[in-house]
Amino acid sequence: MMSRLSAPSRITGPAEDTSGSHLVLDREANNLLDRLDHWEYLIRGAKLIIFERASLKDLSVPYQDRSILKKRETPVRIHIFVILATLFTLAFGASLTMAAGIKTVTGTISGSVTASDLTSDACPAVTDAKDGIDTYDAICSDPGSCICLSVTRLSLSGGFGKGTASLFVTVDENAALTTSSNVGACAPAFGVITLTIPAKGKTAEFAQTINAVGSVCGTAQTTTLVALGGFSIEASSANPESSGSGTFNGTVSTAGALSIKLSGLIANP
Repeated sequence: MMSRLSAPSRITGPAEDTSGSHLVLDREANNLLDRLDHWEYLIRGAKLIIFERASLKDLSVPYQDRSILKKRETPVRIHIFVILATLFTLAFGASLTMAAGIKTVTGTISGSVTASDLTSDACPAVTDAKDGIDTYDAICSDPGSCICLSVTRLSLSGGFGKGTASLFVTVDENAALTTSSNVGACAPAFGVITLTIPAKGKTAEFAQTINAVGSVCGTAQTTTLVALGGFSIEASSANPESSGSGTFNGTVSTAGALSIKLSGLIANP
């Protein structure tokens, strides 16, 4: 059975007929085989470079003993072409990703929080960007030990758009992990963040609802609170709809100044 990367033997016409249409067909067939052999060599070379970490000298074995490569007068050019072909393939794949609307997006949520923004028990369910019910911020393993931070007067800037943000976060203090370097503890947190972008020109107002999970470390009003975790877009009213995920990090100072940075790969932000 012929290997996928092995070319068949060169085709020659019948001995009794070496002219006319048969000779033309034979010549075209041989030209086609030469081109197939050339691509075989490029594919094999790219595979060695990417998957087997081959050096350039590992690619110097001639293919199919073709006379055009027997003298090996310009092997370096062939190697460079193999590498360039590989890089072009990778770049082309990346351009397809960009063409699909996926971008690296960063945004900042800022504002202030006060003691009145904290309530006991888990946060209530939130109405998301598509008028559905999102209960991610209500996750609490021990209802008696959770607190809810809810703030609806935050501002949004950056790649997600310029607008407003609301934040609902449940912190499960019963599952806190105390460390020697913290005044207090790090506790798991589950939140829902809604980003609202007002109408501008022909673009109607839209919103993105984000589910976030992470940890909050520190003690409110005693130390700076530090938050770190990941997020994904749960609902979007944008047209076309946004989707994607990323990471966040944020702080709340002892004076109540809040800042959260979002960064992720987002489709149609």
